[in-house]
Amino acid sequence: MEPLLEAVGVPIVRQFGPLKSEPPWRLMFLSPCWHRGGLEAVTITHLKNLRRDLFEPVILTGDVNDMDDSLPEGVDLALEPGAFEWEFPPSPQRFTAAKGAAMRMMGHVRPDIVIGQLAHAGLFAANELQVPIIGEYHHCGWSWDAMEHPSDFIVAVSQHTALRVPRMGRLPSVPTYLITNGIDGDLFHPDLQGREEVREQLGFGPDDQVVGFAGRIASEKLPMEWVSTVANLRQVDAPDRPRNPDVRGLMVGPIWDKEVYDSTRDRAEKRGLVWGEDIIHVHAPLAAMRCFYAAMDCLMHTRQDEPWGLVLPEALMCGTPVAAFGGGGIPEIAERIGNPYWFDLCEPGDLDELADAVAALLHHGRCPDGFAKAVAQEFSAVAMTRRFEELLLQYVERRLSVQPSEVT
Repeated sequence: MEPLLEAVGVPIVRQFGPLKSEPPWRLMFLSPCWHRGGLEAVTITHLKNLRRDLFEPVILTGDVNDMDDSLPEGVDLALEPGAFEWEFPPSPQRFTAAKGAAMRMMGHVRPDIVIGQLAHAGLFAANELQVPIIGEYHHCGWSWDAMEHPSDFIVAVSQHTALRVPRMGRLPSVPTYLITNGIDGDLFHPDLQGREEVREQLGFGPDDQVVGFAGRIASEKLPMEWVSTVANLRQVDAPDRPRNPDVRGLMVGPIWDKEVYDSTRDRAEKRGLVWGEDIIHVHAPLAAMRCFYAAMDCLMHTRQDEPWGLVLPEALMCGTPVAAFGGGGIPEIAERIGNPYWFDLCEPGDLDELADAVAALLHHGRCPDGFAKAVAQEFSAVAMTRRFEELLLQYVERRLSVQPSEVT
């Protein structure tokens, strides 16, 4: 596999310990909190499809919410609450404590390769233990400020994320490879079974038009802008978009920032929306997300600089049309599926255009099953993991050709 970006900067000099010459190699995934989130969903997909004759996966996490029962059989879960920096960016004292906790757990688990986001203290713990490291440009915005990382190479989920560092005037010190996210077709598909039951349980009527939000409740996801746009659809007359009092909102995702959540509720109430009636919020496990996507008539995504946007193809695979801002890595998704009508991209920040797009999608209805299945084929989870394995094996072969005493 050829890198998207060659290493041109000055890398951190690393000393490596010995690597087993024969498989299976133990892979440790670093995950700050194990819950419904993009990084965890992709990790689960990898774990499900990894060849177990080659790799033994284990997850190091600091908090388990509702994802532990989603783990595929044979995956170990190592819980170490102190191993993660909950402050972003962490204080030097917190970072040192987190690195020490991660080192203790790694000493017990003894991974052959560690995989994690760039700013993670666990990567620096692995560095001190002389364990090979894979870094990720993934979903964590604060990683961009932590470029003095000890990774041996980088995996980026989109060209947008891979190229952001050079655009900031920094040079990549290790090769960067592009592996876009894959999605589990067993979990996300256009079967509408459960749609009416979920809508009834949530209090939606047969004539209600449900506009969805999927993702963590955090400032970068712009939930307040989403609420404002739902209010505009219900209350504001605009050219070619008369107000629609049948529109209601469904937010699905964990509360990461209580202050942002409270502000979102306040915004809804100021705009005349009743929380718990006009806007419904739930937190659903990964296995239940298909039913919630099916319950939506349209998914509206308000983040403007999304690294990739996992929830967007998930929704499309369930037959739910999507309106989103065309910023970050999202246009790359649209290009791969032919810029279809059911995936409408708007000028980033233009809430009026976004509302018009949602209104049009609500009028025209759900995606055809054939289109949903084509999206699933394009973003095959198995294909993603095979590329990941190819890169890992390429790296292992190179590492085994170097004596442990040599430095890179």
